[in-house]
Amino acid sequence: MKPLKLFITAFGPYAATEVVDFRRAVDAGLFGIYGPTGSGKSSIFSAMAFALFGEGARHEQPTTSMRSGHAAAQTLTEVAFLFALGG
Repeated sequence: MKPLKLFITAFGPYAATEVVDFRRAVDAGLFGIYGPTGSGKSSIFSAMAFALFGEGARHEQPTTSMRSGHAAAQTLTEVAFLFALGG
């Protein structure tokens, strides 16, 4: 599986819609996700796991805790994950 793009709205620390575009990193061969503590690195993996399996990356994390506390009340929490399989 090759990750292509991840769309995160009102998820984890992300109040608005954020797009993580993995294509250049995947094409480069090896990449890392890094940043300061609390910057949302783990939330990227939780969002990917939620999109694929309906639950977070950590077993002890309830799905209700994934909604951003920074998002406006009317903003829906959404995750979309585009990826490629095979050739």
